[in-house]
Amino acid sequence: MRKQYQEMAQIHKVLGDPIRIEIIDILSYGARCVCHLLESFSITQPTLSYHLKLLEKNQIIHASKKGTWVYYELNYKFLNAFYEEFKY
Repeated sequence: MRKQYQEMAQIHKVLGDPIRIEIIDILSYGARCVCHLLESFSITQPTLSYHLKLLEKNQIIHASKKGTWVYYELNYKFLNAFYEEFKY
């Protein structure tokens, strides 16, 4: 059970950043490539990549390559399961 709490705390830590919350909000409308995400922020591409990697590492988003572009989308299966933990 303790490991489960540690994992939940890690997810909340990742979600505790305003830029990552905004990324999630943007992706809630559908998959986006990095180039489109970058237009929404006044940060550098490496900084955006850092935030995307953290979200992907923690299973909050998926990345898929289409041609030369990498698209990111929300991992609804994980997010739904994560928030189910708080129902009881």
